Amino acid sequence: MLQTQITGKAYHDATKHSYLSVLIDPNYVDASTQPTALKFYPKFYRRFPLETDNSLHSFIRLTSTITFKKNYKDGLYALRVNPSAGALYPTELYVQVRGIKGMIDGIYHLEVATDSLTLIYELIDDGLEAYILPNHFER
Repeated sequence: MLQTQITGKAYHDATKHSYLSVLIDPNYVDASTQPTALKFYPKFYRRFPLETDNSLHSFIRLTSTITFKKNYKDGLYALRVNPSAGALYPTELYVQVRGIKGMIDGIYHLEVATDSLTLIYELIDDGLEAYILPNHFER
């Protein structure tokens, strides 16, 4: 038997679950040590608040907004429209804005906690068009 197979078998035997191993160490997750489920960019990033009377802003907000807040002993937990289905990461929304009055052309992140679009990349002549419409820039 190869050395790696012996090591692999020994590791498997040492780490496999049994009725006794679960009783001794239940491996629970301590909610107080978990990172925040909401993504934030540094304060110096440019933000554009989502307006309630703007139909485009309402559409963006409703794709990823907080729908309910629950109080637990460790604090407040925000439930979102599109949860991560139990994964360890939240679902994030990024949009490209081009030609919208009052906004800089760019790639934005929907910052759910501040209810705003955060500019993360300003567009000059690039963007997503070349990926969606291959001949877009060949005019």
